[in-house]
Amino acid sequence: MDHGLELALELCTTQATQQRALDILQFKLDVLWSMLDAMTLAYQLDRAPYHTVTDKRVYHRGLA
Repeated sequence: MDHGLELALELCTTQATQQRALDILQFKLDVLWSMLDAMTLAYQLDRAPYHTVTDKRVYHRGLA
């Protein structure tokens, strides 16, 4: 954490780069929370994390 903060303070010297760094951090947190939600559904609640997950074989359907 200290190394990341040091880099951010060194490289993000304008408001635009600081906002970009915050946007990147928010995206990372969104991905991690999504992963945690999926694992909670799958392993603690014994439910498929997404409605499209099935135990049946599913093949790609082309446009008709």
